[in-house]
Amino acid sequence: MQWTGTPLTVPDLGIADSDVYASWNGATEVATWSLMAGTSASSLTSVTNATRTGFETAITGMGSNTYVAVAALDADGACLGVSTVYSVGSSAYTSTAGSCPNGTIIATTETSSTATAVAGSSSSSSTAAATTAATTTSGAGSVRGGVLSGVLAMAGLLAASW
Repeated sequence: MQWTGTPLTVPDLGIADSDVYASWNGATEVATWSLMAGTSASSLTSVTNATRTGFETAITGMGSNTYVAVAALDADGACLGVSTVYSVGSSAYTSTAGSCPNGTIIATTETSSTATAVAGSSSSSSTAAATTAATTTSGAGSVRGGVLSGVLAMAGLLAASW
């Protein structure tokens, strides 16, 4: 049985010299990292891609940009998640959420379930999950909102069943 890891956190990045290091602990579907960079936190564009090379992938190509983020892409090029924007000058994350690169598809998981199925009761309720390509981004799409909405909805269903 093959296991698929889908973290509820966002990808991480680190900077050493002129390289950006991307990782996402627990994510098993990442095939490629997209490095996005720009002169402001709200104007990032994809500058290069790097094939995932293990737990942490080094990406060269940051240049003189002062803000960076990384996007995790699956084997089909769909955007799985994006880091928070990082300010190179202040060596700290900003409060700006990263967004998927322009033209990428946002990967989403649609789940149809009942609270009893999620809670693991013996009722005949079932959970059907299908991964689908949702929409092409125009720079404003963020995977985190969809995941967080799903988690909050599931928490509400669980609380209602108690």
